[in-house]
Amino acid sequence: NPLTILFFVFVFVTLFLQESTFMGAVGSAIWIFVFGIYSQWKFRK
Repeated sequence: NPLTILFFVFVFVTLFLQESTFMGAVGSAIWIFVFGIYSQWKFRK
């Protein structure tokens, strides 16, 4: 559902707006990136 995805993107972007949640947002962005690469690598084989 595009509305659900838009809501989660909105929540994720708002994490970058406050200083207290900025590091958590950066950490989660890195986790999403690394896990996406791992998943692509694992399921290609």
